[in-house]
Amino acid sequence: MYDLYLLGKTDSVFTFGVVTDVGVYLIVIDDFAALTSFANTYFFEESQYDMIKLSNDYKSYRINRTNTPEENEKRFLKFLKDKRAGVKLLKANNELSGYSTISLNRDNNWVSVPCPQ
Repeated sequence: MYDLYLLGKTDSVFTFGVVTDVGVYLIVIDDFAALTSFANTYFFEESQYDMIKLSNDYKSYRINRTNTPEENEKRFLKFLKDKRAGVKLLKANNELSGYSTISLNRDNNWVSVPCPQ
């Protein structure tokens, strides 16, 4: 996603989809300046150190298969929030007929807001 951004191939409606065994998600650019800062932290120079740093930072949130899907969502949202990644996360409903924006509020409680149809 960062490479596409650098090449000018993204805009405010750019999304990146992820399909897992527990849900369908979209990652949407929410704040280009924050995304740039986040990406510069991990991808500015193509070095293995940056990828190791990203991997270690991500692992520190303990996102793994032994957690419930809800706990992993919350931990991933916390990672995005703490790192000011500049993206928001949408989750498809079970029928794949609509999405909700999922996020954490100030108290780090999980919040879901349906997207307009």
